[in-house]
Amino acid sequence: MIEADRTPFHRVRIVLTARQSIRLHVHQAGLVYALLAAAFGRSLDRADVLPDGLMLDAPEVGRGCVARGEPFALGFTLLADEPEHASRVLAAVVDGLLSVGMERPERPLAFAGNFEVTEVRDLVRGDEWSEGRSLECVPRSTLETEATKVAACEFLTLRFS
Repeated sequence: MIEADRTPFHRVRIVLTARQSIRLHVHQAGLVYALLAAAFGRSLDRADVLPDGLMLDAPEVGRGCVARGEPFALGFTLLADEPEHASRVLAAVVDGLLSVGMERPERPLAFAGNFEVTEVRDLVRGDEWSEGRSLECVPRSTLETEATKVAACEFLTLRFS
């Protein structure tokens, strides 16, 4: 990607698969926050904390249960000036998720000790991500195209869920 077309926006989707059924609150933003914070903290051997520049996505909002063997998706936008830095942060999150999925933490946490990480996807590139591979950033030209479309709208509705 040409430097002038680079942005700090990286998009990721992670799919977990439940080993046993899990009951969920209908709004999962808090669950996703706690899970990612526990994972990142564990990978760095420190307290639960989200990495700087990580903005959560909770696409499964409204889902009340994940049955054994079913997937559960979560995701985030990661702001990082360098794709290599974004990839290092993602690697730490995934490493922590692998650990949290195997072992129950001291505090109760939905999903803890009860899932496998079955997919990590670079949503910009559109394919599966693997450690050591740089994340692709959203191109500036994509943002400019979208801004042009929005500027042409008479009305714009934003939905926050």
